[in-house]
This record gives sequence, C-alpha cells and structure tokens, in this order.
Amino acid sequence: MLKQKKSVIYLSGLILIASVVVFYLVSHTNQSNKKNIYNGESNNWSASYTVNINETSNHKDNNLKYSNVISSNLCLSYKKYPKGSDTIKIIEYNLKSLSRKLRGEVNFSSQNKAGKVEITNSNKNIAYENGDEEIQLTIKWNGKEEVIKLKKG
Repeated sequence: MLKQKKSVIYLSGLILIASVVVFYLVSHTNQSNKKNIYNGESNNWSASYTVNINETSNHKDNNLKYSNVISSNLCLSYKKYPKGSDTIKIIEYNLKSLSRKLRGEVNFSSQNKAGKVEITNSNKNIAYENGDEEIQLTIKWNGKEEVIKLKKG
C-alpha cells in the first residue's frame, strides 16, 4: 500500500512538472504568420498586392513585448502587353489603406518582365491592413492615370 501511494505521488509530481513546462513554453513566446492578398483591375492594369505578416509576442516578467515584420509585394501588369508597353517608361504608384501608404516610381522599361513589374517592401513594427478593408491604388504613366480598388480575394 505504501509503495502504491509513493507511485501515485511520484506520477502526480511528474504531471505537475510537465504541465508547468508546457504552460511556460506556451505563455512566453507566440508567433503567428498571416498572408493577405488583394486584387483589382482597371482598363489598362491589373494589380495584386500581397502582405505577409509575421507577428511575435513575448510574455516576460509580467510585460508583453510585441513585434511584427510586414513584407509586401505589389505586382502591376499592363493588360495590353506587348502593344504600347514599349512607350511606357516610368510608372508612379500610390497605394493607400487605412493603416499605411506606399508610393513611389518604378522604371517600367527596365524592369518590365512580360508586361509585369513587381515592387517589394519590408518594414518592422508598423500598422498593417486588417484584411477586410478596400485599398486604393493609383497608377500614373505617360500622362494617364487610373485608380484601382483592391479587394481581398
């Protein structure tokens, strides 16, 4: 009987220690990866905007530390390629969401791959799109301008 009691106490102790270790590992560092893809098109352009979100939270000494790395890829495709694409030199883009803006210029004539150009961006600890919002993308080229509404797809 005494031997059986010792076994139960020993087993209970092991379960308690294992539970504490598992709780410690789970509660101290959490990491999640998300991917949001937005698509849209206008008369001359189609666009795809991919946002990769890597979030890390860490609980230590009753403090919560949070960080994220947001990498994005904006792919612009000229729908009438190859017709007229040789006259496109510079594309200006302006992407606006509720949480951030991405704007700039790209040399279409040197980066054009079969009528497509890709713009990549990476930032740390910034706000990002919630997934459901509509994003506005304005493209300017050769004195023309088109606005594309990007929606999660």
